[in-house]
Order: sequence, then structure tokens, then C-alpha cells
Amino acid sequence: MFRAICFAISEVTRRSPVEQFYPLAIQYGFDGLDADRHRLDLYDLSRSLKGLSRSLSITTHFILNGEIITRTPALRNANIYISPPRAGSFFQDITVGVVAGAAFALFSSSNTSVIGHIIYSAYDYIIKTILGFHVNLEEPLYKTYLEHETLNEEIRASQLESIAEKCESSIEDMHRPIFASGSALEAKIIPITAGLQNKIISLDSNTYDNIRRINVTKETEMFTGRVSSFSANTQSGRIYTDEEMRSIPFEIDREADLDLSILSESLNSYTILQTRGLTKNRAGYFKFNAKRAYSINNTTRKYYITEIYETSLQGF
Repeated sequence: MFRAICFAISEVTRRSPVEQFYPLAIQYGFDGLDADRHRLDLYDLSRSLKGLSRSLSITTHFILNGEIITRTPALRNANIYISPPRAGSFFQDITVGVVAGAAFALFSSSNTSVIGHIIYSAYDYIIKTILGFHVNLEEPLYKTYLEHETLNEEIRASQLESIAEKCESSIEDMHRPIFASGSALEAKIIPITAGLQNKIISLDSNTYDNIRRINVTKETEMFTGRVSSFSANTQSGRIYTDEEMRSIPFEIDREADLDLSILSESLNSYTILQTRGLTKNRAGYFKFNAKRAYSINNTTRKYYITEIYETSLQGF
């Protein structure tokens, strides 16, 4: 047995290391309560790191490869590394290592700093979407990089929103030292890559409440919107509404009997307009009634659609 183990190790050490560059570095850690006394609940910390790893891996994979995965081991053309905690704190350095020379689906050229900025911009957008915050795509952090000239095509908000749906449970897990054991008051993601300073992402009890503490209105309200994603199997998707000026998840209410073809037509209009770059065109918008799910700070989290006004669907 000992010889077999030694042989396996010697074989690994003889392999040539894959050349990588490191476009993004962040610090991740906690403040307050036990964290200030240099200790955290071990299980909650492990779940938090797993949530960070999964959500950052899914985001990185999409930026590099143009496809959405659901499991961390499926990450391709990159690795995410963790370094020992800094002395006297629970902040650890996290580095994204990207395989040099890989063919990246979304990029016409692999500018190191730009790739790091795009990954972080997308990750920031995804977390804020999950927390229910309004994201202004005109802000430099998003507009400068999500539409960067090195991209073969613009990264669409609908793509990032789809990733956000896959990452919600992971972002919730990142809060565990805050809500489960009460070991900390706040988690912080601090970018240390040049050009991203002060773009800190903070998680606390309020952001946790935005995810978990959800109420639903008893009465329905009327909204106007256009579908940006839809699954007939799950009868759910996302819809951009005039009232919120952002994309909101929706489900068909269990007691509703609706013609779902309107949702498909609306989505088809959205897809055509996205392809043509005509996002301000009103084709695909329609009126609907829904119960509104909202968080403790009254942020809309989801619509439960009860009625669709078929004649309100706008054409080209």
C-alpha cells in the first residue's frame, strides 16, 4: 500500500503544471461577534465557503465558456484557489486562475485585467439580483465591462438573471455564520484586483431577510411586462415589468387556468428584439394580474400570475 501511494504521488509531481494567469483576486471574510475574537462556527464557515465557491464557479464558467453550469466540478478552463487566512482575521484571499491560451467563447481577445473585471461585474450583478436590489446597467461597473469591445457579443441581463436563479441557494449559504450560529454580523467580498477597489459586496442580516423572509399579497395587482425567460414544464420564468423596471421571477398561480401561449409569444418577441438590439421596442408587452411576493423591506421577489389579458399583447 505504501509503495502504491508513493507511486501515485510521484506520477502527479511529474506532470507539467498548466500555465495560468490570474485576472481576479478578492478577499472574503467576516466581521463582528465571534469573528472579531478570531473564531467562527466550523460548519457554518464551510457552508459559506462552499456557497462562495459554487456561485463564483458558475459565474466564471459562463464568462469564459458561454454556458451555464449548475455544479462546481464542471468549471472548465479555470480554477478558484484559496490562501491561508490573514493573521488575526477571518479574511482569506481567493484567486481565480484561468488557463492561458484557452479558447474563450465570449472573447475575441484574452485581456487579463478585462476578464477579471468582467467576471466581478457579472458576479456583483448576480448577487444584487438575488438580493432583490435594483441594478442600474448604466453604472460604469456594468456598462464598461458587460459591453466591452473584447466580447464577441454583449452579455445580456437575461443570461445573468438565469445564473442568479441557479445561485440563490449558494448566496443564502454564504450568510450562514450570520443567521445560523450568530458567529458574525457581516460578510464582505472585497476585490483587490486593480481598478475594482471600493466595489465591495456586503452581506448581513438584512440581505438574508431579503432572500428568506417573504410575504405574499392577498389581493392581486395589475402589472405590465414582457417575458424574458419561460419554462412550460415548470410554468415559471422571469418577466420585466414597467412597475419595477427590472426582471422579476414569476410562477403561474396554482389555481389559475391560463393560455400560456401568450407567455411564449411574449418571450419570442423579446428574443427577436434582443437579437436585433431593439430593446426599447414595446412588442411582447402585455397586462396581467398577479399576487406579489415581497421581502421584509418591500422588495418584490416574485409574481404569482392569476390572470393574463390576452388582447393587451403588443405586436411589432
